[in-house]
Amino acid sequence: MLNDAVIVSWATAIPADLHRPAWLSAGQARRLDPLAALCCATVDRLAGLSALPEDTAVIVGTAWGTIAATQRFADSLRSFHNAEVEGGASPTAFITSVHHHAAGTVGEVLRLHGPAQTVSLGGCSGLAALRTGALLVASRRRPALVIAADATTPWCQGMIANVTGVTHPAVGGAMAFLVMPAGHGWRLHLGASNLPRYDAGGATAREERILARQPQRASAGAGPASWWPTVGLARAPWDGDAAFAVCERESGLCLEASFVRC
Repeated sequence: MLNDAVIVSWATAIPADLHRPAWLSAGQARRLDPLAALCCATVDRLAGLSALPEDTAVIVGTAWGTIAATQRFADSLRSFHNAEVEGGASPTAFITSVHHHAAGTVGEVLRLHGPAQTVSLGGCSGLAALRTGALLVASRRRPALVIAADATTPWCQGMIANVTGVTHPAVGGAMAFLVMPAGHGWRLHLGASNLPRYDAGGATAREERILARQPQRASAGAGPASWWPTVGLARAPWDGDAAFAVCERESGLCLEASFVRC
């Protein structure tokens, strides 16, 4: 069934690349939380965006979700009792702390009325969202806009370092895909086979030692500032022609998918 879905365009962005798309008003941009802003900037780079039908699905995969906005809202609640703090708890901070905020925002500003889902599966969130989008495309014969993104905070970075033993800082990043029921691009298949494989940076130190013995393996999480869950997808050779695989991990769960040119 997944063979009926084709990834026809893709784009990446990191927080340093943020810009305000022309289809986003200044007022809307001010109300975005960091994750939604990152998603919008990444989506704006996709080819074919302007031709999307209104029933296009929007799928966002994120490990940490709206944690920056949630922390901001929690801080405003904590200070609400203090009469010297002007404004108290912010309703905008509450709205943007909802985990589904990024998917809802993208669908709203692009006037898309198809299914909207947020997938949160830790370090496997990128592939989980992409597979969900591909299944929707195959079943509905309508496009899907799939975004895998995380906007990390110092708290996230400390948690990641504690769990994985990785010493370099984690940074946010996003990758967006336009998935269509037909076209030229990449077909997604379950499993990795013996293809060159790109691993996300969610492996523990013990898993890294085991993975290091495997052939044709490129560790996407080996470099500095690279632990956002979409890094395996972002480092893969999308502009080439050779088939490849991507692997994502979280707490013993492993998702693998291979991508073949069509």
